[in-house]
Amino acid sequence: MRAALYAKYGLDQPIYIQFFRYVGNMLRGDLGVSYNISKNTPISQLIQSRLPISIQIGGMAVTLGAVVGLVLGIIAAPSSGTPFLIPSPPSSRSSACRCRPTSLRWR
Repeated sequence: MRAALYAKYGLDQPIYIQFFRYVGNMLRGDLGVSYNISKNTPISQLIQSRLPISIQIGGMAVTLGAVVGLVLGIIAAPSSGTPFLIPSPPSSRSSACRCRPTSLRWR
């Protein structure tokens, strides 16, 4: 029984042959069959049926992020140059200059 399964799935072949067969199948669009989600259904068919909704959700997320960013930028623009700005963190160079050991004396 075990030998038959190994022969069916090519697991009795050397690992490099298994790998190149796997890559070749992927490049042809053969991703195998599902054993968990839908018994003996090709994975490419499962992806194809779920891809449109995934693209739609991703597009909505990008659109929402762009709109929120634009609105926040418009709200923040009038306050540029006022003392109410949140200061940006210091650069790494200026931080390094201030963090010298106290035992060193500059001459």
